[in-house]
Amino acid sequence: MRQSGASQPQLINMYLPDPVGDGLFKEGKSPGWGPLSPAVQKGSGQIQLWQFLLELLADRANAGCIAWEGGHGEFKLTDPDEVARRWGERKSKPNMNYDKLSRALRYYYDKNIMSKVHGKRYAYRFDFQGLAQACQPPPAHAHAAAAAAATY
Repeated sequence: MRQSGASQPQLINMYLPDPVGDGLFKEGKSPGWGPLSPAVQKGSGQIQLWQFLLELLADRANAGCIAWEGGHGEFKLTDPDEVARRWGERKSKPNMNYDKLSRALRYYYDKNIMSKVHGKRYAYRFDFQGLAQACQPPPAHAHAAAAAAATY
C-alpha cells in the first residue's frame, strides 16, 4: 500500500468494486479492504448513511436493491424501499421508509458528499472529492480558535 499525504482515495476506494474504482482515482484501488478509518467515523462512531450505502454497493449480492450505474460514482436504488428497510434495521428505526431516507440523502447535497442524478429516478452520484474533504479533521488552528471563542 502506497503511503502519501493524500490517503483519501484509499479510504473511500475500499468500498468500490474494480470496474468503478480503477477509473475514479489516479492511485487506483487499495489492495487491503480494511475497516473505516477513525477519522471517517463521526461522533459516537456509529455508521453514517453514506457509509452504509457504500457498504451495500461493495457487495454485488445487493444488486437487487442498490447497484453502481454509469461509472463516476453513480449508483441507483433499484429497490429504494428495501434499502430504506435495511437502513432502518441497521439503525433500529423500524419506521424508516424511502421518504425519510431520501430526506437524509438531501443533507449530503450541501456538503458535496453526493448529488441527485437529474432525469433519473432513484439515481445518485457520490462526489468522492467532497466526501474525502468532509472526512478530514478540522485544522488544528480552527479547533483552537473554536475553543477560544467558546470561552468568551
